[in-house]
Amino acid sequence: MGRIYAVPGKKGASWGIDYYADGRRVRRIIGRDRKAAERELKKAEGLAASGQGAGPYGSRRIRFQALADEYLAHQEATGAPSSAKRYRTALKVLVLAFGDRYLTSLRLADLERYMAARLRAVKPWTVIGELSVLKQMLAMAVRRGYLHVSPAQDLRKPRGEYRIRHLDETEMHLLLTFCNDKIRPIVSLALHTGMRQAEILGMTWEHVRLDERTIFLPETKAQEPQTVHLNDTAVEELRSLPRRQGDSRVFRIHPRMLNHYFRRACKEAGIPDFRFHDCRHTFCSRLVALGANLRAVQALARHKQISMTMRYAHLRDDYLGETVRLLNGGRTGQKSSQKS
Repeated sequence: MGRIYAVPGKKGASWGIDYYADGRRVRRIIGRDRKAAERELKKAEGLAASGQGAGPYGSRRIRFQALADEYLAHQEATGAPSSAKRYRTALKVLVLAFGDRYLTSLRLADLERYMAARLRAVKPWTVIGELSVLKQMLAMAVRRGYLHVSPAQDLRKPRGEYRIRHLDETEMHLLLTFCNDKIRPIVSLALHTGMRQAEILGMTWEHVRLDERTIFLPETKAQEPQTVHLNDTAVEELRSLPRRQGDSRVFRIHPRMLNHYFRRACKEAGIPDFRFHDCRHTFCSRLVALGANLRAVQALARHKQISMTMRYAHLRDDYLGETVRLLNGGRTGQKSSQKS
Protein backbone atom coordinates (compact mmCIF):
# COMPACT_ATOMS: atom_id res chain seq x y z
CA MET A 1 0.00 0.00 0.00
CA GLY A 2 1.43 3.36 -1.03
CA ARG A 3 1.18 6.67 0.68
CA ILE A 4 1.53 10.37 0.04
CA TYR A 5 3.90 12.47 2.13
CA ALA A 6 4.58 16.15 2.69
CA VAL A 7 7.90 17.87 2.06
CA PRO A 8 8.14 21.22 3.91
CA GLY A 9 9.45 24.22 2.00
CA LYS A 10 9.80 28.00 2.29
CA LYS A 11 6.77 28.56 0.05
CA GLY A 12 4.70 25.77 1.60
CA ALA A 13 4.64 22.00 1.55
CA SER A 14 5.01 19.87 -1.56
CA TRP A 15 3.47 16.44 -1.86
CA GLY A 16 5.14 13.22 -2.95
CA ILE A 17 4.11 9.63 -3.51
CA ASP A 18 5.76 6.53 -2.03
CA TYR A 19 4.93 3.01 -3.29
CA TYR A 20 6.45 -0.27 -4.53
CA ALA A 21 6.53 -1.61 -8.11
CA ASP A 22 8.48 -4.59 -9.47
CA GLY A 23 9.87 -5.12 -5.97
CA ARG A 24 11.44 -1.65 -5.98
CA ARG A 25 10.51 1.35 -3.86
CA VAL A 26 9.48 4.40 -5.88
CA ARG A 27 9.41 7.91 -4.37
CA ARG A 28 8.52 10.96 -6.44
CA ILE A 29 7.64 14.59 -5.69
CA ILE A 30 4.41 15.57 -7.48
CA GLY A 31 3.83 19.20 -6.47
CA ARG A 32 1.91 21.36 -4.06
CA ASP A 33 -1.50 19.96 -4.92
CA ARG A 34 -2.39 17.17 -2.49
CA LYS A 35 -5.30 16.01 -4.67
CA ALA A 36 -2.96 15.68 -7.67
CA ALA A 37 -0.58 13.58 -5.58
CA GLU A 38 -3.47 11.32 -4.52
CA ARG A 39 -4.51 10.86 -8.15
CA GLU A 40 -0.94 10.04 -9.23
CA LEU A 41 -0.56 7.52 -6.40
CA LYS A 42 -3.78 5.79 -7.36
CA LYS A 43 -2.70 5.66 -11.01
CA ALA A 44 0.79 4.35 -10.15
CA GLU A 45 -0.58 1.65 -7.84
CA GLY A 46 -2.97 0.54 -10.56
CA LEU A 47 -0.11 0.18 -13.06
CA ALA A 48 1.99 -1.75 -10.55
CA ALA A 49 -0.89 -4.09 -9.66
CA SER A 50 -1.56 -4.86 -13.34
CA GLY A 51 2.05 -5.89 -13.88
CA GLN A 52 2.96 -2.84 -15.96
CA GLY A 53 5.76 -1.67 -13.68
CA ALA A 54 6.22 1.70 -12.15
CA GLY A 55 4.57 3.61 -14.99
CA PRO A 56 6.17 6.98 -15.76
CA TYR A 57 8.37 6.74 -12.66
CA GLY A 58 10.04 3.38 -13.27
CA SER A 59 10.82 0.91 -16.01
CA ARG A 60 9.87 1.64 -19.58
CA ARG A 61 6.78 -0.32 -20.62
CA ILE A 62 7.74 -2.73 -23.40
CA ARG A 63 6.40 -6.00 -24.75
CA PHE A 64 8.41 -9.18 -25.18
CA GLN A 65 8.06 -9.03 -28.98
CA ALA A 66 9.73 -5.60 -29.08
CA LEU A 67 12.60 -6.83 -26.93
CA ALA A 68 13.01 -9.89 -29.19
CA ASP A 69 13.36 -7.59 -32.22
CA GLU A 70 15.98 -5.48 -30.42
CA TYR A 71 17.88 -8.56 -29.26
CA LEU A 72 17.99 -10.12 -32.74
CA ALA A 73 19.15 -6.85 -34.31
CA HIS A 74 21.90 -6.58 -31.67
CA GLN A 75 23.07 -10.17 -32.23
CA GLU A 76 23.10 -9.82 -36.01
CA ALA A 77 25.16 -6.63 -35.69
CA THR A 78 27.69 -7.92 -33.14
CA GLY A 79 27.62 -11.74 -33.29
CA ALA A 80 28.91 -14.30 -35.73
CA PRO A 81 26.75 -14.62 -38.86
CA SER A 82 26.53 -18.38 -38.37
CA SER A 83 24.75 -17.82 -35.03
CA ALA A 84 21.90 -15.72 -36.46
CA LYS A 85 19.91 -18.77 -37.58
CA ARG A 86 20.13 -20.30 -34.09
CA TYR A 87 18.89 -17.09 -32.47
CA ARG A 88 16.00 -16.74 -34.92
CA THR A 89 14.89 -20.35 -34.32
CA ALA A 90 14.85 -19.91 -30.54
CA LEU A 91 13.16 -16.51 -30.72
CA LYS A 92 10.37 -17.87 -32.90
CA VAL A 93 9.34 -20.26 -30.12
CA LEU A 94 9.86 -17.73 -27.32
CA VAL A 95 7.76 -15.08 -29.05
CA LEU A 96 4.93 -17.57 -29.50
CA ALA A 97 4.97 -18.11 -25.74
CA PHE A 98 5.52 -14.55 -24.47
CA GLY A 99 5.22 -12.18 -27.43
CA ASP A 100 2.25 -10.10 -26.21
CA ARG A 101 3.34 -10.03 -22.57
CA TYR A 102 4.79 -6.91 -20.99
CA LEU A 103 8.28 -7.60 -19.64
CA THR A 104 7.29 -6.37 -16.19
CA SER A 105 4.53 -8.99 -16.04
CA LEU A 106 6.93 -11.92 -16.47
CA ARG A 107 7.66 -13.93 -13.35
CA LEU A 108 9.99 -16.83 -12.60
CA ALA A 109 6.97 -19.14 -12.40
CA ASP A 110 6.03 -18.24 -16.00
CA LEU A 111 9.47 -19.22 -17.22
CA GLU A 112 9.47 -22.47 -15.24
CA ARG A 113 6.07 -23.41 -16.71
CA TYR A 114 7.44 -22.70 -20.21
CA MET A 115 10.48 -24.90 -19.51
CA ALA A 116 8.33 -27.77 -18.24
CA ALA A 117 6.04 -27.61 -21.28
CA ARG A 118 8.94 -27.54 -23.73
CA LEU A 119 10.66 -30.48 -22.03
CA ARG A 120 7.56 -32.55 -22.77
CA ALA A 121 7.79 -31.65 -26.46
CA VAL A 122 11.50 -31.51 -27.37
CA LYS A 123 14.88 -32.72 -26.18
CA PRO A 124 16.57 -31.08 -23.16
CA TRP A 125 19.40 -29.54 -25.20
CA THR A 126 16.85 -27.75 -27.39
CA VAL A 127 15.25 -26.27 -24.27
CA ILE A 128 18.65 -25.34 -22.84
CA GLY A 129 19.44 -23.40 -26.02
CA GLU A 130 16.13 -21.54 -25.87
CA LEU A 131 16.58 -20.68 -22.19
CA SER A 132 20.09 -19.37 -22.88
CA VAL A 133 18.65 -16.95 -25.43
CA LEU A 134 15.86 -16.01 -22.99
CA LYS A 135 18.35 -15.27 -20.22
CA GLN A 136 20.48 -13.14 -22.54
CA MET A 137 17.40 -11.20 -23.68
CA LEU A 138 16.21 -10.41 -20.16
CA ALA A 139 19.73 -9.46 -19.07
CA MET A 140 19.80 -6.99 -21.97
CA ALA A 141 16.41 -5.65 -20.82
CA VAL A 142 17.94 -4.89 -17.41
CA ARG A 143 20.95 -3.16 -19.00
CA ARG A 144 18.66 -1.01 -21.12
CA GLY A 145 16.43 -0.05 -18.22
CA TYR A 146 13.33 -2.00 -19.25
CA LEU A 147 13.49 -4.12 -16.08
CA HIS A 148 14.97 -3.62 -12.64
CA VAL A 149 15.68 -7.34 -12.18
CA SER A 150 15.60 -10.23 -14.64
CA PRO A 151 12.96 -12.85 -13.73
CA ALA A 152 15.32 -15.44 -15.24
CA GLN A 153 18.23 -14.78 -12.89
CA ASP A 154 17.24 -17.68 -10.61
CA LEU A 155 16.02 -19.98 -13.41
CA ARG A 156 17.80 -23.33 -13.31
CA LYS A 157 18.29 -24.96 -16.69
CA PRO A 158 17.47 -28.65 -17.13
CA ARG A 159 20.27 -31.17 -17.38
CA GLY A 160 20.78 -32.61 -20.83
CA GLU A 161 22.78 -35.55 -22.11
CA TYR A 162 25.21 -34.17 -24.66
CA ARG A 163 25.29 -35.99 -27.98
CA ILE A 164 28.77 -37.18 -28.98
CA ARG A 165 28.78 -39.20 -32.20
CA HIS A 166 32.22 -39.91 -33.62
CA LEU A 167 33.90 -42.18 -36.16
CA ASP A 168 36.75 -44.59 -35.71
CA GLU A 169 39.68 -44.73 -38.13
CA THR A 170 38.04 -47.28 -40.45
CA GLU A 171 34.76 -45.35 -40.64
CA MET A 172 36.66 -42.13 -41.41
CA HIS A 173 38.37 -43.66 -44.43
CA LEU A 174 35.12 -45.26 -45.53
CA LEU A 175 33.25 -41.94 -45.37
CA LEU A 176 35.95 -40.09 -47.33
CA THR A 177 35.87 -42.82 -49.97
CA PHE A 178 32.18 -42.20 -50.65
CA CYS A 179 32.43 -38.38 -50.62
CA ASN A 180 32.48 -36.89 -54.11
CA ASP A 181 35.25 -34.54 -55.24
CA LYS A 182 33.21 -31.45 -54.36
CA ILE A 183 33.06 -32.19 -50.66
CA ARG A 184 35.85 -34.69 -49.91
CA PRO A 185 38.48 -31.97 -49.11
CA ILE A 186 35.92 -30.16 -46.93
CA VAL A 187 35.06 -33.28 -44.95
CA SER A 188 38.73 -34.24 -44.62
CA LEU A 189 39.56 -30.76 -43.32
CA ALA A 190 36.72 -30.97 -40.78
CA LEU A 191 37.93 -34.36 -39.54
CA HIS A 192 41.56 -33.25 -39.20
CA THR A 193 41.08 -29.72 -37.81
CA GLY A 194 37.76 -29.77 -35.93
CA MET A 195 36.64 -26.65 -37.82
CA ARG A 196 32.94 -25.88 -37.97
CA GLN A 197 31.12 -25.95 -41.29
CA ALA A 198 30.63 -22.17 -41.43
CA GLU A 199 34.32 -21.62 -40.65
CA ILE A 200 35.43 -23.89 -43.49
CA LEU A 201 33.03 -22.45 -46.06
CA GLY A 202 33.97 -18.90 -45.03
CA MET A 203 37.73 -19.45 -45.45
CA THR A 204 39.71 -17.20 -47.79
CA TRP A 205 43.18 -17.88 -49.17
CA GLU A 206 44.64 -14.76 -47.56
CA HIS A 207 44.05 -16.36 -44.15
CA VAL A 208 45.55 -19.76 -45.05
CA ARG A 209 49.17 -19.82 -43.92
CA LEU A 210 50.61 -23.13 -45.09
CA ASP A 211 54.20 -22.19 -44.22
CA GLU A 212 53.08 -21.64 -40.61
CA ARG A 213 50.66 -24.60 -40.81
CA THR A 214 47.78 -22.47 -39.55
CA ILE A 215 44.50 -20.92 -40.66
CA PHE A 216 43.48 -17.55 -39.25
CA LEU A 217 39.76 -17.12 -38.54
CA PRO A 218 38.82 -13.43 -38.16
CA GLU A 219 35.21 -14.28 -37.21
CA THR A 220 34.15 -17.28 -35.13
CA LYS A 221 31.29 -18.52 -32.97
CA ALA A 222 33.17 -17.12 -29.96
CA GLN A 223 32.98 -13.64 -31.57
CA GLU A 224 36.76 -13.31 -31.54
CA PRO A 225 39.62 -14.09 -33.95
CA GLN A 226 41.11 -17.59 -33.57
CA THR A 227 43.86 -19.69 -35.09
CA VAL A 228 43.48 -23.27 -36.36
CA HIS A 229 46.54 -25.53 -36.38
CA LEU A 230 47.04 -27.96 -39.27
CA ASN A 231 48.46 -31.47 -39.35
CA ASP A 232 50.17 -33.01 -42.40
CA THR A 233 46.91 -34.29 -43.91
CA ALA A 234 45.21 -30.90 -43.65
CA VAL A 235 48.22 -29.14 -45.18
CA GLU A 236 48.29 -31.56 -48.12
CA GLU A 237 44.54 -31.18 -48.67
CA LEU A 238 44.88 -27.41 -48.93
CA ARG A 239 47.95 -27.56 -51.16
CA SER A 240 46.12 -29.82 -53.60
CA LEU A 241 43.22 -27.40 -54.06
CA PRO A 242 43.11 -25.21 -57.20
CA ARG A 243 43.05 -21.44 -56.78
CA ARG A 244 40.58 -19.56 -58.96
CA GLN A 245 41.74 -16.22 -60.33
CA GLY A 246 39.81 -13.32 -58.86
CA ASP A 247 38.17 -15.52 -56.22
CA SER A 248 39.65 -15.49 -52.72
CA ARG A 249 37.33 -18.13 -51.28
CA VAL A 250 38.82 -21.57 -50.71
CA PHE A 251 35.53 -23.42 -51.24
CA ARG A 252 32.52 -22.39 -53.31
CA ILE A 253 29.57 -24.56 -52.35
CA HIS A 254 26.28 -23.70 -50.68
CA PRO A 255 25.75 -25.24 -47.21
CA ARG A 256 22.56 -26.95 -48.41
CA MET A 257 24.41 -28.69 -51.24
CA LEU A 258 27.24 -29.66 -48.91
CA ASN A 259 24.80 -31.23 -46.44
CA HIS A 260 22.96 -32.99 -49.29
CA TYR A 261 26.15 -34.60 -50.63
CA PHE A 262 27.32 -35.36 -47.09
CA ARG A 263 24.10 -37.21 -46.17
CA ARG A 264 24.32 -39.19 -49.39
CA ALA A 265 27.93 -40.18 -48.69
CA CYS A 266 27.01 -41.33 -45.17
CA LYS A 267 24.13 -43.40 -46.53
CA GLU A 268 26.27 -45.04 -49.21
CA ALA A 269 29.04 -45.72 -46.68
CA GLY A 270 26.55 -47.32 -44.29
CA ILE A 271 27.28 -44.78 -41.52
CA PRO A 272 24.00 -43.98 -39.67
CA ASP A 273 23.16 -41.02 -37.44
CA PHE A 274 26.17 -38.91 -38.43
CA ARG A 275 25.97 -35.17 -39.11
CA PHE A 276 28.60 -32.82 -40.45
CA HIS A 277 29.16 -31.27 -37.01
CA ASP A 278 30.03 -34.76 -35.76
CA CYS A 279 33.27 -34.42 -37.73
CA ARG A 280 34.28 -31.94 -35.00
CA HIS A 281 33.37 -34.49 -32.32
CA THR A 282 35.47 -37.05 -34.19
CA PHE A 283 38.47 -34.68 -34.18
CA CYS A 284 38.25 -34.17 -30.41
CA SER A 285 37.49 -37.80 -29.63
CA ARG A 286 40.45 -39.10 -31.63
CA LEU A 287 42.86 -36.71 -29.89
CA VAL A 288 41.66 -37.77 -26.44
CA ALA A 289 41.68 -41.48 -27.32
CA LEU A 290 45.26 -41.16 -28.61
CA GLY A 291 46.38 -39.72 -25.26
CA ALA A 292 46.43 -35.97 -25.93
CA ASN A 293 46.42 -33.69 -22.91
CA LEU A 294 42.92 -32.33 -22.30
CA ARG A 295 44.18 -28.75 -22.07
CA ALA A 296 45.83 -29.17 -25.46
CA VAL A 297 42.59 -30.57 -26.90
CA GLN A 298 40.73 -27.59 -25.45
CA ALA A 299 43.13 -25.22 -27.23
CA LEU A 300 42.98 -27.09 -30.54
CA ALA A 301 39.18 -27.34 -30.45
CA ARG A 302 39.03 -23.68 -29.34
CA HIS A 303 36.66 -24.45 -26.47
CA LYS A 304 36.12 -21.49 -24.16
CA GLN A 305 35.71 -23.72 -21.10
CA ILE A 306 37.47 -26.94 -20.16
CA SER A 307 34.06 -28.43 -19.27
CA MET A 308 33.34 -28.58 -23.01
CA THR A 309 36.45 -30.70 -23.52
CA MET A 310 35.80 -32.91 -20.50
CA ARG A 311 32.83 -34.42 -22.34
CA TYR A 312 35.37 -36.52 -24.24
CA ALA A 313 37.40 -37.65 -21.21
CA HIS A 314 35.38 -40.86 -20.83
CA LEU A 315 36.89 -42.11 -24.11
CA ARG A 316 40.09 -42.78 -22.16
CA ASP A 317 39.18 -45.07 -19.29
CA ASP A 318 42.82 -45.16 -18.24
CA TYR A 319 43.21 -41.37 -18.12
CA LEU A 320 42.92 -40.93 -14.34
CA GLY A 321 44.63 -44.23 -13.62
CA GLU A 322 47.70 -43.23 -15.63
CA THR A 323 47.75 -39.82 -13.98
CA VAL A 324 47.69 -41.10 -10.40
CA ARG A 325 50.40 -43.63 -11.24
CA LEU A 326 52.76 -40.73 -11.90
CA LEU A 327 53.21 -40.62 -8.12
CA ASN A 328 54.71 -44.11 -8.17
CA GLY A 329 58.00 -42.81 -9.49
CA GLY A 330 58.42 -40.36 -6.66
CA ARG A 331 57.71 -43.00 -4.01
CA THR A 332 60.05 -45.52 -5.63
CA GLY A 333 62.79 -42.95 -5.81
CA GLN A 334 62.33 -42.13 -2.15
CA LYS A 335 62.66 -45.78 -1.10
CA SER A 336 65.81 -46.31 -3.14
CA SER A 337 67.43 -43.23 -1.64
CA GLN A 338 66.68 -44.49 1.86
CA LYS A 339 68.35 -47.87 1.10
CA SER A 340 71.47 -46.21 -0.13
